[in-house]
Amino acid sequence: MKIQYFNTKSEMTAFAGTRPGETFRTRLTCSCRTGFNYRDGILVVIGEQVTWKLIRCKACRKEADNGTV
Repeated sequence: MKIQYFNTKSEMTAFAGTRPGETFRTRLTCSCRTGFNYRDGILVVIGEQVTWKLIRCKACRKEADNGTV
C-alpha cells in the first residue's frame, strides 16, 4: 500500500481519479504527532486490496516533501 499526502481535497480527488479501481472517501489518521489527527482521506481499492491511501494533511505533506516521513 502506498501513502500520499495532499494540501487540498481537490488535489486528492484529481489524483484519485487517475488511479484504477474503486475509491472510498473516509476519515484516516495521518502521521502527525499531535492528537486528533483524523483527516479527510480516500482509499483506492483494486479487488480486495487497498493499493493507495490518500490523506489531506498540510503538515504531513510538508514533512513528506522534506523527506522526513
